[in-house]
Amino acid sequence: MKTIKNYTFSSLEESILTTLACSNALKIYPTSFELFSLLLKPKLSRNCAVRSVSYSDVMGTLEQLEALDLIHVDRGFYFFSFLRPRTRSFSTYRIQTDKLLDQKWNTLARYLSWFRFLPFLEGVFVSGSLTIGTVQEDSDFDFLLVSTPDHLYTLRLFSVCVFNLLGIRRKPHHKGKTARNKVCLNHYLSLGELTMKNRLFEGMLLDTHLVPVYVRNTNLISEFFKANEWIREYFFRTAFQERVQYSERPHIPYRFSLVREGFEWFLDGRMGKIFEHAVYTWQKRRIPEGQNCFATPHELNLHPHLEERYHRLDRILHEYFRRLW
Repeated sequence: MKTIKNYTFSSLEESILTTLACSNALKIYPTSFELFSLLLKPKLSRNCAVRSVSYSDVMGTLEQLEALDLIHVDRGFYFFSFLRPRTRSFSTYRIQTDKLLDQKWNTLARYLSWFRFLPFLEGVFVSGSLTIGTVQEDSDFDFLLVSTPDHLYTLRLFSVCVFNLLGIRRKPHHKGKTARNKVCLNHYLSLGELTMKNRLFEGMLLDTHLVPVYVRNTNLISEFFKANEWIREYFFRTAFQERVQYSERPHIPYRFSLVREGFEWFLDGRMGKIFEHAVYTWQKRRIPEGQNCFATPHELNLHPHLEERYHRLDRILHEYFRRLW
């Protein structure tokens, strides 16, 4: 890969290169259309002037960057030229991943009916590697659960208990094969406050690929995206709402459950508020606070142990800036 000197990058070139750097760092080797869909604004600046960017604009710019030997494409998948010694493994990885996705979704579909029994559950979204296309054999299933207002930690307690009893909940010590096909309950939101705190690139990327698999009220989807309009300030295109509406992935309809309704009746009112406060206080003491691990009355985010992932992100971005800027 050439070291670029005395070359002024256009805003679109800068956007493509930054998006590709972040994607490659997260082991995502996108196609041209995926780059177009994920395109970040230059320098991740929310104040960037918004202008229309077409797919043909992106394709033309990709060809220019290829001619400069900055990026490389293999079998339709893009990555930086300084990663080229591992080209074969990248393309093979992406092809194998695409084949594995359907198998994983079929496995996930067998778990979905259990969510119907959880009290105070308003919606379930699938997140993580399964939705952004980086799934592996040992991948688990990441979920975002939306609770009824003022019952987030009650929902958390019931969901942990149910999936523990089923033996399919991923626990902190599960890694590699022991984490395979486990249910990872790592993100909770309250219907009363759907705006998410995470402003890291990975978090934003995951949020634009959420797939709803269960909703109690169909209005939840539009309310969720309206509350998180801030994501549009970072991306040229965020067609995630359209993707969700036309998703063909497995989902389950809302149905009456005597078990769920009974718990909701018993824990409603003053009794429920006392129970929620007690459970929140207990769980908050057990959760280590951090950038990707925090607990508030309206949101619980559990993404610890990301050091290795962010070390890779830092390494690739360092190489990216060293060679290009």
